[in-house]
Amino acid sequence: YATVIESALERFVLRQTSLVPHGLRFYGGTFSETLTVLHRDADLRALAAAPAALRDCYCAVPLRGCTALHDAVAQFVQHMANDAAAAAACNTVECVLCIVTDGADNSSTRCDADGMRRLLDAKRAGGGWRIFMLGTDDIDVRGMAEQRGVGRAAALTIGRTPTETDAAFDSVCAGLQRVRLGQDAEPTFTADERDHAYRGPGGGSATETTTT
Repeated sequence: YATVIESALERFVLRQTSLVPHGLRFYGGTFSETLTVLHRDADLRALAAAPAALRDCYCAVPLRGCTALHDAVAQFVQHMANDAAAAAACNTVECVLCIVTDGADNSSTRCDADGMRRLLDAKRAGGGWRIFMLGTDDIDVRGMAEQRGVGRAAALTIGRTPTETDAAFDSVCAGLQRVRLGQDAEPTFTADERDHAYRGPGGGSATETTTT
């Protein structure tokens, strides 16, 4: 949490407030063993004005060693979809879902991998959803993303240093902007972005590393 949340996520949140002029809402939580919803439909600009509070609420959640990835994605997609539908009557709504995990699911009880894939496939097909998955170097995050509806191109292996995690979230920003500008149809990462997000165990760049 300290590496990813305190440096990278905080910068990501602050950057969105400069890229999007209005109407920013934030959803966030953790899924260590069970889902903990920390923010739902929160004013992102208000959170950005007090970044320490955003950081502290994540750091206060204890780590339990298990991962409820599928349950978390299903719940947040439901929250975002319901709130977006209510807002769509007067606004154009874009939903950005960024999943960050250091392990495969081993504790979800309400949604499995196939359910997550069907859910995200439907959202991507319907338009307006930008979905990313970031994973640490000890998991095959691109394989997980492909099997669960995120898409292989939208998955990124991230290192464990502040420099690497900062670069990873900068890459999410860049990929998101390319979609917004019509340069890419869906989120993807360049070779340089992949190299900067994960420098490899010896410090050298690695365009892609997976485990089998």
